[in-house]
Amino acid sequence: MKKVIFIASTLNTGGAQKVLSNIVMKLPEEYHAVIVLNDAQNIVYPYKGEIVDLGFRPKENKMSLWYQGMVFIKRIMALRKLKRTGGYVAAVSFLDSANVANILSGKKYCRTIVSVHNNLTESASSRIYKYLVNPMVRVLYGKADKVVAVSKGIEYDLIHNLKLSPENIVTIYNGHDINKIREMSEKPIPDNCRSWFEGKGPFLVTMGRMNYQKGQWHLIRAMRKIAEKYPDVKLLLLGDGELRESLEALIQKYQLEQNIILCGFLDNPFAILKKCDLYVFPSLFEGFPNALIEALAAGTPCISADFHSGAREILAPDLPVNGDGVEKISYVKYGVLVPVCDGKWREQEELTKEEETLADGVLELLAQPDKMEPYRAKAAEAVVALDSDTMVSEWMKVMETGR
Repeated sequence: MKKVIFIASTLNTGGAQKVLSNIVMKLPEEYHAVIVLNDAQNIVYPYKGEIVDLGFRPKENKMSLWYQGMVFIKRIMALRKLKRTGGYVAAVSFLDSANVANILSGKKYCRTIVSVHNNLTESASSRIYKYLVNPMVRVLYGKADKVVAVSKGIEYDLIHNLKLSPENIVTIYNGHDINKIREMSEKPIPDNCRSWFEGKGPFLVTMGRMNYQKGQWHLIRAMRKIAEKYPDVKLLLLGDGELRESLEALIQKYQLEQNIILCGFLDNPFAILKKCDLYVFPSLFEGFPNALIEALAAGTPCISADFHSGAREILAPDLPVNGDGVEKISYVKYGVLVPVCDGKWREQEELTKEEETLADGVLELLAQPDKMEPYRAKAAEAVVALDSDTMVSEWMKVMETGR
């Protein structure tokens, strides 16, 4: 039996947590997973193995230094005990706080493997990343047995901007059960979702946590221009998060209540993706965007901001990962890229140049089916190399050999 520790905050939301779920569900029977969570209540993602619950329940002040310090110390103590007594092959962590705890709890008794799911240089717009996380990455991540980046863009950032050794980094793309996504995309839309598709449309969709990184307010602002051309257009925003109330207020401010629906989290978002005409992805930065892959697997044409890590590797694999972002609407191999918005929350009416370009890209595709439909046909080709079986084979090699 090969025992592996997996470390994350929860299993109820988030792209990195979904990757953890995909890995443990696909591991062969000779593996036993022990999953260490800050909070094991309300588990949503499927898993196999054993849960170790550190018992930190959600709190309103969970970002306070006291709360974070308690989580940090308890994590390290629990991991040290597990590593010392359990006979584990490796300890694998997901996201930065878990990575730091994994490294500081030592690698004497098993391999220490950390994974990076976001472009950390882009994340430095947050003071926490600029002054705390990124300096710790520079000092600590080189002490891990292996650093796994989930995209070539992240690997480039870790080497060239954060100065980590290239010999210690490997890229493993986020894997997905492509056949399962396609199967679920063919299922009927739930009765409580049918009203979303009333009217002529067209129907747009985006998916992701409602937070700063996802930049959904830029798309909401761009929807004003799209709705002028298509008064019956619907944008379905799948997900939830801390910006929900702010996004609702913005929708009301621009009187787009009939055009934009905040749908929350769904058990089967893939059936919704399949039924929509176009997937629109306005993220400001990403690691390797699961939602974009899932939209392609469901057969939905995609238009995405050209953030530095992920989007062009998926939609434009022939472009260099370290190249400058596009400055105009760009029709690439598997979809359309547009410039990244500036990430500023604005109250004024006029759109920024990037928001105008985003709106124009959507309008061009909707007006020209001869441009959009080929992308629907190519969607399956775009994700063929991203199946979870391939991903798990690469993870098993890293866990067993450290290479």
